[in-house]
Amino acid sequence: MLREQSSLIGQIRRLLDICLTAVAFMAAYFIKLYLLPPPFRGLHPAPSYFTILLLIIIIWYVSFSLFDLNAPFRKQHFRDIFIRLVKAVLAGMLVLTLLMYLLKIKDVSRVMMGIFTLLNISLLTLSNAFLYRLLNGFREKGFNSRNILIVGSMQRAKEILDTV
Repeated sequence: MLREQSSLIGQIRRLLDICLTAVAFMAAYFIKLYLLPPPFRGLHPAPSYFTILLLIIIIWYVSFSLFDLNAPFRKQHFRDIFIRLVKAVLAGMLVLTLLMYLLKIKDVSRVMMGIFTLLNISLLTLSNAFLYRLLNGFREKGFNSRNILIVGSMQRAKEILDTV
């Protein structure tokens, strides 16, 4: 059942990851503007943080695709998924930093971008961990499996089973 829907599940995961990235950015903006202690509180009004958010959404979408973050969880360890997730976010930050330099976008809060990076990695990790456990639970209950019948001698059947 889930295999037939894997394309749809991948698109939903991609949309969820981008939404969580936007939420992490807005939360970092709010934290920097209102919640940090006085010497660190506040933001410079010059850069348009909406423009930066738009750049982030575009860059992260490409980065998530390049690092194959929406690959099926089947036969993957969560550690590998987490490492790819961190690489994708850090690569996105590197490209964003380079793009802000090239576009001469100045006075962007480094503290806010650091908070955003940590929040983004945390939210994406929690989301992927939840989905990983949920989908593994479905597989353990037999919802995402197929039954096959192998006919042949013991050795030949074992070879086919290993191939499948």
